[in-house]
Amino acid sequence: MSGLTPALARYLLAIRDGVERRVELADRLEVSRPSVTKAVERLEAMGLVTEGYGHRLALTAQGDEEARALAASVETVERCLVAQGMAPSCARRTACEGAFVQPCPVRYR
Repeated sequence: MSGLTPALARYLLAIRDGVERRVELADRLEVSRPSVTKAVERLEAMGLVTEGYGHRLALTAQGDEEARALAASVETVERCLVAQGMAPSCARRTACEGAFVQPCPVRYR
């Protein structure tokens, strides 16, 4: 996953989860449309995403492989964080972001 930043990883996972249009990505990820445009262009340049008929986004074979590996990594990190007492919703966000970028209350058991 060389060159795939945590931010680009979020886009890749969202597309893998079925988000097909740029406006949907902006809404899902709570980012601006210009940010989506830049990210999609970078993912296209990396050979991970294509934009086809009707401006629908799709993963390439390489993008699907990267997204599968990324999803597996995210799930592993998420399970570890939950096992350490973090709330599942926070663990998911933290695992996807790749770092603690937003305050998140930790729930201890």
